[in-house]
Amino acid sequence: MMLADYRINVVLNSRAKWISEYVLINEDGLAGSGSAPQGETLSHRELQMAGQASVNSAAAVDSILKSVRGSDFSQLEFDELLMGSDLAPADVFALSCAFFDLEYQAENTPRHMVPESVRFCLNLLNGGDHAYTNPVRCDFHELLLVPPPHGDCRQSMEDYLRINEKVVDGLKRYPKTDVAGNRVADIGSGANKDVIAFLNGIRADDGISDYGLMIDASGTDLWVDGHYCLEIADQKRLSAPAFVDYWLQLIEQEDIQYLEDPFHEHDLESWKRLASDQDNCILVGDNLH
Repeated sequence: MMLADYRINVVLNSRAKWISEYVLINEDGLAGSGSAPQGETLSHRELQMAGQASVNSAAAVDSILKSVRGSDFSQLEFDELLMGSDLAPADVFALSCAFFDLEYQAENTPRHMVPESVRFCLNLLNGGDHAYTNPVRCDFHELLLVPPPHGDCRQSMEDYLRINEKVVDGLKRYPKTDVAGNRVADIGSGANKDVIAFLNGIRADDGISDYGLMIDASGTDLWVDGHYCLEIADQKRLSAPAFVDYWLQLIEQEDIQYLEDPFHEHDLESWKRLASDQDNCILVGDNLH
């Protein structure tokens, strides 16, 4: 793919903050665009780089794009160039998305189809201190379902709307309680395991056994004074080795197939042990990376 030109726009994200949107243009005049979403939580590295907000680093992006104008790149080559630069993570992500979008348009691929290697993460329950959408009393920020690798965005969205309606109806049966100023559903005994079982029940009822269960634990937020504190639901304070055992048990009992940020981003020994002591669950590093 030859990059013939580019534009840098300034747009508002979903949190009403100004960010950069990057538009890459090929020799045929096709344009692909990309911008970076803002997560609910930031890693320590992102916090340290907060001064390099996307709008402020537009000059650095401009310099890189000028240097590659007229050059041919594959997606991998372009991503390697970005990763080897000093750009902020949000800009690397946005530019990679813009290149991906441009390649798809150049290949005339229907916009609702993506490579089968892409996995959608359908957020269905929210816990922690940020329990806003389908809120439940749970120590983990997000519980999600991951569709099988069919590559069809449209099918995944149709499934999501149907499953989400069942989740909303199911939550109406439970009493409400307050967590960090939010009214949330108090499922079962209030333990994390009960919340997971609720979503697994929805999965079974809908007949989507090929959908994988995923948890985003945001482990860095659980780390307090050298322990993992599950204060909202499980009422536990666990050492790092004990928290690895906690995850091993949940993975086996609840069929968790994807686990995002189960530990503090600097607790590498726990990451290594959980990865080596089981092979049924894929560990996803968000804040870790």
